[in-house]
Amino acid sequence: RFKCDWSSDVCSSDLELAHQIVYVKDDTEFNESFAVVAEREGLRRWLAAHGSEVDRETQARMQRYRADFVALMRAQRVKLDALYAKGGAPETLREAKRQAFIDMRAAYEQLKTQWGGYAGYDRWFEQAPNNALLASVNLYTQRVPAFEALLRAHDYDLPRRSEEHTSEL
Repeated sequence: RFKCDWSSDVCSSDLELAHQIVYVKDDTEFNESFAVVAEREGLRRWLAAHGSEVDRETQARMQRYRADFVALMRAQRVKLDALYAKGGAPETLREAKRQAFIDMRAAYEQLKTQWGGYAGYDRWFEQAPNNALLASVNLYTQRVPAFEALLRAHDYDLPRRSEEHTSEL
């Protein structure tokens, strides 16, 4: 079941259904990435059957925005990893980290401009982003590309194929 309010970018589904299809104990990255793909595929199918062309275009645009946001978070993680690997005095590292987050916010503002002012991730940034928030984005998205590739490779047969091929991920 999906509820969509395109004006506020609220699309929700019962993601717990994905966990009923496949659930790997103590592997949040696997479980949440699978749930993201299950949600996307369910929404894609729902829109194909019931949505208008405007709905499908809107969803495609929202997916592009999400991909841009995730890419920004991954770039930030790489930047911070390089910073920590370089080492240095604690105060110097703190200042460099603070500046990295300022730079990330500026990059987000540039994305918003490219998106025509879409502000769907403003609340995320209002939380004062930190390493834990970056990690949460990674947990939910790290294996999404692998699950999507597997889904395509098996003709979008989500329930049956997911059980047969979880070891591939």
